[in-house]
Amino acid sequence: MWRPGQTGWMWRKYTFRRGGRPVDELPGRISVWGVVGGIGSGKSHVARKLARAGGTCPIDADKLGHEALRQPEVKAEVIRRLGNFSKGLLQTDGELNRQRLGELVFSSPELLAELEAVTHPWIRQRIREQVAIEKSRPGARRVVLDVALLLEAGWRDEVDRLIFVDAPDAVRLRRVLSRPGWTEKMWRLREGAQIPLTNKRLMSDDVFNNSGEEHSSDDNFAEKDSLREPMN
Repeated sequence: MWRPGQTGWMWRKYTFRRGGRPVDELPGRISVWGVVGGIGSGKSHVARKLARAGGTCPIDADKLGHEALRQPEVKAEVIRRLGNFSKGLLQTDGELNRQRLGELVFSSPELLAELEAVTHPWIRQRIREQVAIEKSRPGARRVVLDVALLLEAGWRDEVDRLIFVDAPDAVRLRRVLSRPGWTEKMWRLREGAQIPLTNKRLMSDDVFNNSGEEHSSDDNFAEKDSLREPMN
């Protein structure tokens, strides 16, 4: 039973079959789980733990997004679509200034839509390729996608199960401000461009309370918690 303030599974909407195993964890089937949540909730930490318990490595969409912006064809199309707003985006080394790009697109829904129209197809294709690779690992039982914008991008059909990582705003802000280059204004601006967290929570199959230490005990990710036992 989950208790307020306790790090771990809060509730579950999944249907369980005989033996307590969720329908997406049937023998011989490698399921795909998605992890979402607010900025600073600890999504990546949870994704790593869940992936390791499932015999795979997590697929990090943020890293793929950075990789996308290094592709010559993507850079050229981003600059073309942003038009006059792209002035000063290209650095002397030929790479895009991601900080400047973020300031631009997260203050303009129109510019953000233009950026995502270029990067999202590239990222989605790489995610599918990496899912296939992870599924081929010996002993793999589960592939985990760490994709903050999975719902915003319309990729819900890429996963069998969606996990929402929950943490209070104050906790998340404290974590974010400990990261180099982040400010409260940046945090609020980027989160304001996403689907409200209350909606994401309701759209998810499970909620994991990560309001305690972000690097909590592995006990919270044990097989009995993450796979077999429904929470009351």
